[in-house]
Amino acid sequence: MNKYFKIIMFWAVVLFSLPMSAQINRISGTVSDEFGGIPGVQVKELDSNNRIVSSAITDANGNFHMVVKNQKNKLVFHCMGYTDKTFQINKTVYKVNMAEAVKTMKEAVITGKKLAPTTGLEIPQREYAGAVSTMKMDDLEGLAFESVDQALQGQIAGLDIVANSGNLGSGTTMRLRGTSTINGNAQPLIVVNDHIFQLPDDAQTINFEDMDNEEQFSTLLNVNTDDIESITVLKDAASAAKWGVNGSNGVIEIKLRRGKRGPTRVNFSYKFRGTWQPDGYRMLNGDGYTMMQKEAFYNPTQRPTEIYELDYNLDKPYIYNHYSNNTDWVDAVKQFGKEHRYYVSLDGGGEKATFRIGAGFNTATGSIIAQKMNQFTESTTLDYNVSDRIIFRTTVNISFTDNKRNYKDIL
Repeated sequence: MNKYFKIIMFWAVVLFSLPMSAQINRISGTVSDEFGGIPGVQVKELDSNNRIVSSAITDANGNFHMVVKNQKNKLVFHCMGYTDKTFQINKTVYKVNMAEAVKTMKEAVITGKKLAPTTGLEIPQREYAGAVSTMKMDDLEGLAFESVDQALQGQIAGLDIVANSGNLGSGTTMRLRGTSTINGNAQPLIVVNDHIFQLPDDAQTINFEDMDNEEQFSTLLNVNTDDIESITVLKDAASAAKWGVNGSNGVIEIKLRRGKRGPTRVNFSYKFRGTWQPDGYRMLNGDGYTMMQKEAFYNPTQRPTEIYELDYNLDKPYIYNHYSNNTDWVDAVKQFGKEHRYYVSLDGGGEKATFRIGAGFNTATGSIIAQKMNQFTESTTLDYNVSDRIIFRTTVNISFTDNKRNYKDIL
């Protein structure tokens, strides 16, 4: 009899120990106080770095259900007005009794102050003495822009933007403080993600007042407008307090988009824009221009011209066939310009890491023949939360432009 009893007790101990050693994946329970269940209590699973791995909220009766990721993590119950409770994840059912905080909050006064969008040194806007204008790119969604300077056209008071020419990629000239400045460079300072946008190698020694190549400044603005979150313009000398003498002509601060928590989102956009040349002045045809030259020759001398090219002499066919044509050269070089803009982006992430990848391809033909430009831009951002105190941020931007013009630079 003792032998059978020992065997039964042995298997009973084994069966009761199996649930205790099994991995806990799902937990549930009730959170209450002296009056009953508490709705809206946050149940958070925190890892060793105090990062939220999973979470749940109690229902109207104080009940909750959630899936835990790691049994070694800790479980925290948090609700405003109550003292937080922390437990080890060692069981599947929790009955938590929350206690009110020692300090009773009788009245809460919330005061909101709008901060000036500065570069990390944000202060209340009413205490900021400078002139600041901010433009959100989401407010301009659906409009086609070739570059940042075109996006700012007519949007910021006091910012003068004049196109250098109608050539593709020619850029614009911008003035925030007029044409007279304390140094030779009248262009505003460009700041991207709190970093000064450096000049390219071929524009380090360029004086923007009399630059020969109009594309050199526009290369500073080869940032895809779909990658921009907001643009802030500092329009007066107060910007020099932060950026030194480089900001004496005003500052344009560009903030790029970054990834957001949530499932992976894919966005694709396509934009088309057409350009054409105006008719302009009415021009003389070949016969009218030839007659005007013959009259200009005849009036002072009172004798006919002897220039074969103007006489249209049929006895000289090798000259007549070349100079008797009426070609509209203005119409011959004009065409309907087309621009196609493709853009695709992916963004998402979880509690630890967020990412965003955006790529755009623009192909355009000018309103003058033999003009064609292809541009590729790419922006990648990665943010990783090591803990609640350490965050790594990575940003990679790539821009490539192939501009085929109908003229060559003269050195």
